[in-house]
Amino acid sequence: MLRRLFRYSVLWILSISFLTLTGCGGTDTVQNTNSNDNSTMSIPGDSDGDGLLDLAELGRGTDVLRTDTDNDDLADGAEITAGTNPLDPDSDNDGLLDGDEVTAGADPLDRDSDDDFLTDFQEVSLGTNPTAADSDGDTLNDFVEVEDHHTDPLLADSDGDGVNDADELTDATNPLVADSDNDGLNDGAEATAGSDPTLPDTDGDGILDGTEITLGTNPLNADTDADELSDSAELTAGTDPLDADTDDDGIPDGQEIDDGDNPLLQDADSDGLTDTEEADLGTDPGDPDSDNDGLEDGPEVDLTTNPLDNDTDDDSIIDGDEVQLHNSSPLLADTDGDGLNDAAEILNHTDPNDTDSDEDTLTDGEEVEMGSDPLDPDTDGDGVDDPVEITDGTDPVDTDSDNDGLLDGAEKTTGADPLDNDSDDDQLNDGAEVNEYGTSPILADTDGDGASDSAEIIGQTDPLDPTDF
Repeated sequence: MLRRLFRYSVLWILSISFLTLTGCGGTDTVQNTNSNDNSTMSIPGDSDGDGLLDLAELGRGTDVLRTDTDNDDLADGAEITAGTNPLDPDSDNDGLLDGDEVTAGADPLDRDSDDDFLTDFQEVSLGTNPTAADSDGDTLNDFVEVEDHHTDPLLADSDGDGVNDADELTDATNPLVADSDNDGLNDGAEATAGSDPTLPDTDGDGILDGTEITLGTNPLNADTDADELSDSAELTAGTDPLDADTDDDGIPDGQEIDDGDNPLLQDADSDGLTDTEEADLGTDPGDPDSDNDGLEDGPEVDLTTNPLDNDTDDDSIIDGDEVQLHNSSPLLADTDGDGLNDAAEILNHTDPNDTDSDEDTLTDGEEVEMGSDPLDPDTDGDGVDDPVEITDGTDPVDTDSDNDGLLDGAEKTTGADPLDNDSDDDQLNDGAEVNEYGTSPILADTDGDGASDSAEIIGQTDPLDPTDF
């Protein structure tokens, strides 16, 4: 009986001592003094070695024989140190065991250790860091990424376009779509190029920014080569939007289009002159015959005629007709220099390349001036060629220059004077003598009987019979 009473007395004294140590502001555990070991040390009176004396465990309701009474992977002693409940595996009711929270560096007493409005359990489930409000460092709170924007809180650039999610929201681009404006160029590339990631065609030239980058054109300039033709218009025309003068004719593509010319051909109208040459000359590069004279501009330049004047020599015949129909010179009003301009020769049917079309030794000009026929050597058909008549002083357009009834040619044949109607001065005109009386127009007394022919005619004798007078 005394022995049992002694045992209870000892136990009561020990309990009072331990309660003094643990219940009156003291600690329930003894920590290992090794700074590299946070485990609890087993001490006498700590049956399960969890860092809590058995009497303290009895006082708290934990299991003296189990290191981790609530199976939260955190020893009872460590829970007391951390301030968690060793009887509750999830002290902060955030869905994570206290031990897992401690292992993750989270606060097992705070449902949202990093104050990002996602519980630690949600963060662990998502794979985000429960101790960092912005797990991916993109300056967006994890909760905002998950709930508001549906971006990936583990990726600073959710869509992999080279622009982080926060910057995309600032720029009004879509952080979930690499190419927000669907122009074939991802948002990061647009940032590099300086184009607008919210506009598929930044410069408004009708070509998507991505296509411009592929082509090498400038998505910020509607007319990359500054030729006054937009890049899209160049693609339509087939010209090079990177070359202001696609056909290298010295005229910008835009100007050629405005002028109605072909910017792909150096000689748009195929007249033998480049568009640049035509521009210098003032001719129409879209019209092979600028002056409509029947000669193309190139041949006119070769001939040195004026491709802007359809009658270079002002002879009233267009250049084309001179060259192609009459074989006359479009540079000379009087090609053959005969005093008759080419137009007059055409009207008179003479040869503008022959000074004397009828080969009578009188130039065509002289004949026209005097009224003779430049196509007939004997204009009046009197048997005397025009130049002879000129020499003789007779009229080449009058068959009987002295009006004596005898053609000039006949007068020359008989020896009479075609300019004297009475060559022998016998008071009979030459025509009457030849045609009517048969007397000689060059002998006053044809039969030599001493009586003039006129006297015989008057006296009714025969001027041809010397015995009749």
